[in-house]
Amino acid sequence: MSWSIDETIEKIKREFKIIARTNELRSILLAKKSNRPILIEGPVGVGKTTLAKAVAKFFNQDFIRVDGDERFDEYKLVGYFEPQLVLKHGWNWKSFVPGPLVRAMINGGILFINEINRLSEGAQNVLIPALDEKIIEIPKLGTIEAKEGFWVIATLNPTEYIGVTPLGEALRDRFIWIKLEYQTFEEEVEIVKIHSKATDEIARFAVTVTRATRRHPDIKRGSSVRGAIDLAELISLSIDHGINEEELVRLAIIALGTKIELVDGTNKAIEDVIREIVENTSSQFTFFRKIERENRFDTRDKIDTVPDIVPSLAKSDDTVDQPNPYPDPSIDQYGEGEDETNAFNNAENNSATKALLLFYPQNDKLLTFFRGLLGYYGARLISEIREGKDIRDTLAQLWAPLDFESIYMLGQEAIKYRNFLALTALAEINPFAIARVLEEHVSDIKNYDNVYLIHLFYLTKNHLSTRKREIFRRTASRIIVKKALKILGSQSRKHGSFKKKTTYRPSLDFDLESTLEISLDKILTNSVNNRDIVCLEKRDKKTAGVIILDISGSMYGEKNVLASIISAMSIYAMSPRDEISIILFADEPLLIKGIRERKPLNKILDEIFDVRPIGFTNISYALKKALKELRKASLKAKKWAILITDGEYNRGGSPLRWAKKFDRLHVIQLGGSTRGTQVCRLLAYSRGKYVKVRNMDELFIAVRKILSYPDK
Repeated sequence: MSWSIDETIEKIKREFKIIARTNELRSILLAKKSNRPILIEGPVGVGKTTLAKAVAKFFNQDFIRVDGDERFDEYKLVGYFEPQLVLKHGWNWKSFVPGPLVRAMINGGILFINEINRLSEGAQNVLIPALDEKIIEIPKLGTIEAKEGFWVIATLNPTEYIGVTPLGEALRDRFIWIKLEYQTFEEEVEIVKIHSKATDEIARFAVTVTRATRRHPDIKRGSSVRGAIDLAELISLSIDHGINEEELVRLAIIALGTKIELVDGTNKAIEDVIREIVENTSSQFTFFRKIERENRFDTRDKIDTVPDIVPSLAKSDDTVDQPNPYPDPSIDQYGEGEDETNAFNNAENNSATKALLLFYPQNDKLLTFFRGLLGYYGARLISEIREGKDIRDTLAQLWAPLDFESIYMLGQEAIKYRNFLALTALAEINPFAIARVLEEHVSDIKNYDNVYLIHLFYLTKNHLSTRKREIFRRTASRIIVKKALKILGSQSRKHGSFKKKTTYRPSLDFDLESTLEISLDKILTNSVNNRDIVCLEKRDKKTAGVIILDISGSMYGEKNVLASIISAMSIYAMSPRDEISIILFADEPLLIKGIRERKPLNKILDEIFDVRPIGFTNISYALKKALKELRKASLKAKKWAILITDGEYNRGGSPLRWAKKFDRLHVIQLGGSTRGTQVCRLLAYSRGKYVKVRNMDELFIAVRKILSYPDK
């Protein structure tokens, strides 16, 4: 088949009324021409399904859709044998019910998998040979080869929306990746006008409101253009009968109430947030205010101006919570142009600094300033920040502490060069100064995935304004989840499985021998029903355990980061039916999650965010608390615990007497002396695995391996 990509793009856009998306369509068609499966990733409502269906309809191919679900296993994807037909015809095509994958392969059609990351791991694994070699093996039937035209399109929501199973690296590697983002304002206006028949002003109002939901601090997931279409349609139908601002708010709540998700922990209702957005937006538009004036006032009244009926929003809480204990710096921000000059001129007010500046070039003013202020180490600081290096060693060698202004200027440079490690080091010295930097730039860094941003959040959160702290908290939570999922990779949430005999249900594995033993008489008389058929149902092993994390010591921030990521790993590595508890401890244990408690991950992270490590280490008390939690477990499976510590206990006496009471106690040692190593080895002796790690990455790998089969 020969066709031009550019001509096809224009035809598809014209025929299916697709606005823009030229580059994305070109990528899809290139993949189609090379017969490579594609993975379209993007937020809900950006048009992933629309593009897939448009391409399928244009090429006039069978379009078979599968919606990802953890219950959609390999049998439902490939197909299954109907037991009664097997008893009648044997193991052949007459008794086989093909699934969507086999139907697409046989017919040379397009298999569209919506939210592929919600499929079970077994279903994901079945796809690999189908994508690779265009073949699939069906037991008792043989090899199925795909006809020409077979193509797979899959969609994937961003990582923070993952519902069940992370997409395995082996499967992801088979796809060509296409990223869809929200479209521009003007493009969304055109989409709304096409699908709602709204006027230009109403379409612009609807798009403005929905786009505002995507950046509101109280909204976790904003509305897509679908919300704008619904809102514009409702306004268009209502405006002929008269509409005021209160009615506008009501229509927005109806249109958007199901399309947005508030951040966890906010004390606002969806209605209040939508009202705030509409009231803040409506002042920019006049279509409803004209109607309102006509409705409110008699036409005989002479009114020259329309009263301002839109209340302005109260000033948001953007002030820093705590008073500045340091002198206010004379510059607002080190950057470009006039502010940079002010920073340099202020430095020149110091006569000693001014004398030193005469010996150095003036083209790099910041470097010259710090070289004059701190000599060699000043120049080294600036160079290391710009090169993305760790500046802790250099900071430790300074002959005098840095003041507020200097740390603020260095923080601005670290933000400019995205050196979050250096920014963290500066926050450890003066969190208030770096909090001021973050106040100005938190919106710029919220899309980065650097782990040091989590540490930075712990250090500065108490000095940020309420609004900026909430934005930063969401950023830190997102990074923690993405880091945990990346570490886990394609690890299954199943800790082993077993097959249990059960009565027949479609797609279950049919046990012919057991059925013959039980129902032979009925088979011979052709009177078998579903209750007489024995099937094998694969079930996951359930498990119950405790994660015990040592957060004692002075590493505030770093140990909280470890606790956050490991907690996220444990939640994502476990099945929802598993029972798991999380305990942090120092001098006393702190129960973050009870073993039978159904607490969402964001609540767990919020509690860890507020924990401050202290100096003493009481392993005995922590193990005692863990045993108490394990006794609350309702599962009869073998109980386990993972202890992460340096082994250097200094409170509560020897923990060995408590360790002997565990079925399985795995110990991961991070740091510690020879004494700590001896303690950790004895704690794990004959009861579980002992692993000593040197750094954060090794720790995460060790946790991942143990979580695979924690009861072994």
